[in-house]
Order: sequence, then C-alpha cells, then structure tokens
Amino acid sequence: MTAQLAAYDAEFRETTGGRTAWLITGELPARRVRDVELRLPGLTHGEGVWWSRPSGDRALR
Repeated sequence: MTAQLAAYDAEFRETTGGRTAWLITGELPARRVRDVELRLPGLTHGEGVWWSRPSGDRALR
C-alpha cells in the first residue's frame, strides 16, 4: 500500500500495525485524494478504510 501511495506523492508520517490491521498516517496532495480513494477498494480487497482532512498548504513540486 505504501508503494502505491508514494506513487501519488504521499509523504508518510508513521506506519503502525500487526497481523490484522495497519495504520498509515501522512500527507497526500489534495489533487491526488480522489484518485487514491477510488483505488482503495481494489488495493485492499475491500477492507481498507480512509480518513482524510485538510491539513494546510505545502510547497508545490
């Protein structure tokens, strides 16, 4: 999952988890959010959950 998120310019803050669940926190450019949301069910076989909220501005690349 992190490789897929990195392909969408994600910046990771933390990953935690174990055998049955993982939590990935970080930032994703707003222009990429909808694409990732649409791909999540396929990437996680329907088991992924998505939370997001605006977090401010960051420099464009």
